[in-house]
Order: sequence, then C-alpha cells, then structure tokens
Amino acid sequence: MTSEASPAAVGAVAELESLRWWLLRWGPRADSGVILAAGPADDEAASVDVATLAVALPVMALTGDFAPADMQYRMHRELLWDEATGMWAASCSVDEHGAGIGSRPPVTQDATAMVVETLDKALRLGGDAVPAEMRGRWAQQLAELRDALSRG
Repeated sequence: MTSEASPAAVGAVAELESLRWWLLRWGPRADSGVILAAGPADDEAASVDVATLAVALPVMALTGDFAPADMQYRMHRELLWDEATGMWAASCSVDEHGAGIGSRPPVTQDATAMVVETLDKALRLGGDAVPAEMRGRWAQQLAELRDALSRG
C-alpha cells in the first residue's frame, strides 16, 4: 500500500495554500491590514465586506493562523458591527488607511447570519487549537449575535 496522495488531494492542498497566502499577504489591503473586498477602481472607494471575512476566518482557523484570523475579525467587526443593534452590515467603504468613510452602513439579518455561520465554522475548523481567550471571546460574540438575530 502506498502513502502517496492522489493528484486531486495534492491539488486541493496547493489551492488551500494559495488561498492562505492570498489572505495573509497578497490580497488587497488597506494600510491598517484589513483585507479589502476588492481593490478600488479609480473612481470609487475600497470596501470591506462580510463575505471576505466569511472566507478568511475559516481558512485561517483551518491553517492555524489564529492571530491574523483574529486581527481580521476585529478589524471587520470595528467597521461592520453596530453595537446598538448587535447586528452586522454587509459592507462599508474605507479609505486607504482602512477607516470607514461616509455614513454608517445599514445592518442586515443576512450579514449577521453570515457572521454567525463564519464564527461557528471557524471555531469548529480550528478545534482545540484555537487559543482559549480567542475561543471564549468568539463563542461569546457568537451567542450574542444569535441572540440579536432572534430579536430581529
């Protein structure tokens, strides 16, 4: 019996590593380090999007990149989470430094539900390797988001 990986498995690992490094280094970022949803066009601002977090957080948890995962979570939360409602906005425009520009974006049930799924997935994929403080904070914020969703 051979222990060589199948070509499909080798390809999947290579794709995961490519995505990992795109998230950690190569993807578009503001000066703050927050991953941008896309690089800005000449006539529009860059944006931060909950969908980007939905990719970044689970991948970084799976690959054990917990500090960058938490950094991205915190920066996205600062820009997209609304303390008054406990809900998340889908996206917001940012300047080159990563500061939100314009009016505060509206929160939505869909964006908040996406963050619930993202945190849950990251905690499951990271498993026991997720640092205790981070696990506790993410789990608490996950519970708070579920509560906010149930209140509507």
